[in-house]
Amino acid sequence: MATLTEKAPTARGPRQRFEYRLLPRVTSGPIAANKQVYILHPDFADIIVAEGRSGGSWKSQSAKFGKMCEEGQQIVQIHKIIKPNVPLIFIEERQPFMVLEHALVKPHGSSVYMKWLSNLLQAKPKTVSPSVIS
Repeated sequence: MATLTEKAPTARGPRQRFEYRLLPRVTSGPIAANKQVYILHPDFADIIVAEGRSGGSWKSQSAKFGKMCEEGQQIVQIHKIIKPNVPLIFIEERQPFMVLEHALVKPHGSSVYMKWLSNLLQAKPKTVSPSVIS
């Protein structure tokens, strides 16, 4: 008769962390305003460099300012930096920011908006609450 012996658990090393990867969108159409988005950068191929919230695009005009950006661009707020020291695509005279960290929204509610290419923004998928699953 065979006896079963239990193996002692083996210690594993820390899990590997992989970078988030997405490809740029084929179309340059705008994402709806106030949507959570992943932000890509042309210098870093398919790696997500930040997370943020989308704002107006070239299709939405402000009564006070008119068009805020050119076709194919969109306004975005940066809420979380994933890859540090990433240069901005558009540098404006009114805001002396050079890298994403400078444009990060502060906890006390500052509203810093940056221009970004629309095809480099990906809408974050909505999460499903646990009560819906069961």
